[in-house]
Amino acid sequence: MLAGAAHVLASAAQVPASAAQVLASAAQVLVSAAQVLAKAAQVLAKAAQVLARAAQVLARAAQVLAKATQVLPSPARARVSVAQVVAAAAPRLAPGMRALAPASQAVGKPAHVTASAAPALASPTRVIRARTGRPAPPGRLVQPGGHIPRGSGSPGRVLRPFSVPAASSTADAPPPSAAPLRIGVLGAARIVPTALVAPARNVPEVTVAAVAARDTARAAAFAKRHGIARVLASYDALVDDPAIDAVYVPLPNALHAPWTLRALAAGKHVLCEKPLASSAAEAQEMAAAAARAGRVLMEAFHWRYHPLAARIVAIATDGTLGTVRRIETSMCVPLPLPGNIRYDLALGGGATMDTGCYAIHMLRHLAGAEPAVVRAEARLASHDVDRCMEAEMTFADGRTGRIQCSLFSARLLDISARVAGDRGEMRVLNPVAPQYYHRLVVRTKEGKRVERVPGHATYEHQLRAFVDAARGGVAPITGPSDSIANMRVIDAVYDAAGLPRRGGAVRRGRAESAVVTGKQ
Repeated sequence: MLAGAAHVLASAAQVPASAAQVLASAAQVLVSAAQVLAKAAQVLAKAAQVLARAAQVLARAAQVLAKATQVLPSPARARVSVAQVVAAAAPRLAPGMRALAPASQAVGKPAHVTASAAPALASPTRVIRARTGRPAPPGRLVQPGGHIPRGSGSPGRVLRPFSVPAASSTADAPPPSAAPLRIGVLGAARIVPTALVAPARNVPEVTVAAVAARDTARAAAFAKRHGIARVLASYDALVDDPAIDAVYVPLPNALHAPWTLRALAAGKHVLCEKPLASSAAEAQEMAAAAARAGRVLMEAFHWRYHPLAARIVAIATDGTLGTVRRIETSMCVPLPLPGNIRYDLALGGGATMDTGCYAIHMLRHLAGAEPAVVRAEARLASHDVDRCMEAEMTFADGRTGRIQCSLFSARLLDISARVAGDRGEMRVLNPVAPQYYHRLVVRTKEGKRVERVPGHATYEHQLRAFVDAARGGVAPITGPSDSIANMRVIDAVYDAAGLPRRGGAVRRGRAESAVVTGKQ
């Protein structure tokens, strides 16, 4: 009996010892938990720093994109996507993501995985990513005289800035002149500050000397805001002014031909907004007038003067992609404002005229040849006025092409080009205003590379080319012959879609009562 009691007491003594071991283990667990929480606090603090930096970068990106959207119609400015903001912010976010990566190991892998993509966000002046061994996948209308009420380079190769080649022929160029270039502006249009005033600050050979607008008070306010020295009472007064060497025409499409002809007859060089004319017939008349006057006539397809344009044309034509089979270009922007001048048939309106001229121009230059329109399908905003257009085309050598353009469609914002060959494919995002953001991707059998091509604002490159043409006799890439060819395709697209060509009787008819102030 005593022996049994002793055994019970011995067993009971073991219970505190086991409890002590449990408590000791629990203490160790708590210490480890405290260490983990401390580490997590460090991670969260680091993440907070990165997020704060991200907020600063996104704010800066929003400012950059706000400037970028100046090249689009004003309603489109409110529709820049989050994806574009993130894309613009990505190069600045990459260092922060790299910094966050080590801390993420204590709590998981998501930040580390994100940071692994950082090499793709390197400097915009070189090939930023290359992969090998991966096959490529398959007031009224004012007429003149009226008063105004490269190749397959190796992955990782650093790109140098590309010079923009001059046209092969100098038939469109006048003889050289050493005179300073004083430009007068017809109309206080919204595009003028971006397309001319701001670039002129960086081109000392140019002076924006005068402006005339339908409303003299509006012209005076515009001139004061943008530092333009003189305000003239009418378009005629500006065109006839001997202190003006060149005229910039940012008026509605239907006014391009009459005022360009008037300026050329007055001995002025002309930089005219696109499209140059309302029809190929008008463009031919304007080209003949420029030849008679011995003056420069240049269409303001500013995208073509940025080094990116030279680069993508080179890739499309130098054999990098093999035999090219297909070219597709898009210029779609959101402008759902039927009362806007771009929807006015009498003023040469329509998506094909406004944004389609870009898509057609890109297609032609990437192909290095002129297309034939096979079919075209339009969606209308009003009678005979297209809000979007899609057209299929062919080339004499068997290549096919497609253009898409819109002022309002399900494809809200798409400014891009694609060239596909039997050895690879090239895609470029935003070739029209690449100074804000662009992405050039080339996929071949050797792999994939992403390029950034440096350059100034497209309008600055364009203005320098205009000076070279007017003062140095260098034929512009977008001279009259190129403009005529572009307008022929626009005419053919409207023919194929069963819509009337712009210009001619249309312009002389209902346009007489239209109230206009220039491109909006």
